[in-house]
Amino acid sequence: MLGKPAIGEILQAGQEFDNAVDTFAVKAVQNNETVGHLTCEYSRILWLSHVAEKLQQTPVRRNGDSL
Repeated sequence: MLGKPAIGEILQAGQEFDNAVDTFAVKAVQNNETVGHLTCEYSRILWLSHVAEKLQQTPVRRNGDSL
């Protein structure tokens, strides 16, 4: 049985693509086991900030420009 994560403990976060309740679900993982989820509000913020970061890293081409 998994214990409750302690304050200061390092957990991993990952998107949970097959979550029927929240399209943007982010799970908290400890030792390869899901121990919880971010609230819907925070999962959306994290997901949207991740997408915005990826968009900023994407090179933009104009017609005729090469990468």
